[in-house]
Amino acid sequence: MDQIPSFTPSDWYWQADNGRVFSSAQGAPVPASDEAFGNWKEVGRLPTIWPRDDDGKQTDAALAEVLALYGLGMSSGASVPQSVTRAQAKIALHRTGLLDMVKTAVEADPEVQIWFDDASTWERQNPHVIDLGEQLLGGAAEIDALFIEAAKIAA
Repeated sequence: MDQIPSFTPSDWYWQADNGRVFSSAQGAPVPASDEAFGNWKEVGRLPTIWPRDDDGKQTDAALAEVLALYGLGMSSGASVPQSVTRAQAKIALHRTGLLDMVKTAVEADPEVQIWFDDASTWERQNPHVIDLGEQLLGGAAEIDALFIEAAKIAA
C-alpha cells in the first residue's frame, strides 16, 4: 500500500488557479516548470491550493497568513533587478506558461499593447508591469520572482 506523503510546511508548495507556485523551502514564488517542484510532485505530492483573502482573491497576503502559522515567511532572497530586456521578460513569461494570458490582457488596451511590443526594457516599477502583475500574477512577490528569473536569461 502506498504511503501518503506527510505535510512538511518548510518544504511545501502552494499553487494558485492561474498556475503560479510558491515554495516554502525557497520562501519565494518559483516557476511551475521548476525542477525541484517537478521532483517534489514525482513522489506523489500535490501542492496545496493557494489561500484566498476575504474577497476571494489568491493574494500574497493570504498565503503569508498561512505561512505565519508555521513560522514561515515570504521573501525572494535574491536581489530583484530593476529592469530586464523585453526578450528576457517574454521568455520568462513563456517558461512559466503565462505569456498567452499576458498577451490576451495586453490586447485590451492599445497603449499597453504598444508598450508590450515596443519597450526595449521592462522596468520593475513601470505602471504597466505593476498593473499586469497584480491583475494576472497576484502581487509584488510574483512580479519580483519573474524579474529574477528573467534576468538569468541570456537574451
